[in-house]
Parts: sequence; structure tokens; C-alpha cells
Amino acid sequence: MSAKEVLISFDIDGTLKGYGGPITTKHIKKAKENTIVGGGSSRSVRSQWIVWQELGIKPEFLVFKNNLPRLPERYPEIKKFFHVDDLVLNIQRFTILRPREFIKNVQKFTYGGKNEN
Repeated sequence: MSAKEVLISFDIDGTLKGYGGPITTKHIKKAKENTIVGGGSSRSVRSQWIVWQELGIKPEFLVFKNNLPRLPERYPEIKKFFHVDDLVLNIQRFTILRPREFIKNVQKFTYGGKNEN
């Protein structure tokens, strides 16, 4: 198995199901198969941890949204960084995906850019 080369961070409010957004635990678990998945939110890390526990998913990282640009230092092996958020943001080295855009493309993250067929 090759090393994970994609990192995806998720905002909570307006992004995750149960918090005003469309992303379900099924979507996150699917992405987690071949990517590093965690949280990047304006909520405190403790508050984020509680949400992820409620979802039944162990995130590989939790950070304040303004600390997302530091993740490339922590994960030098990562080639692509994505952040899923309902807000329009500009985060250095990150491609921002709207929640519905992520749902539409979750297969690409799970199967290395290819459809599973």
C-alpha cells in the first residue's frame, strides 16, 4: 500500500450533517480510506474533538482554521491539501472545496483520482 498523498480538512458548521451541512459520516469514512482526514474549524480543538467523537470518527488532526497553513510542515509527504468549507476562503497551499463539490468528487479522493470501476 502506498503512502497517503492527500490531506483533507473539514470545517464543522455549515459543512457537516447535523451542523447545517450536507457531508455525512459515510462521505468522511470513504475519504478516510486513502487520505489523511481531520478538522480545521473556528471552533476550539476541544469542541471539534467532541463533534468528531459524536460522528464516531477518529480524526488524524484537529486545528483552528487559521492554523491550516502550518499542516504542510507537519505532513511533508503530502502532495495535495484540501479544505472543505461552506465559506469562501484563501488558505495558502490548500484547494478549497464547497461541501457539495466534495460530495460530488469523493470517489477521486478514495481511488487516487480514478473511478472505482
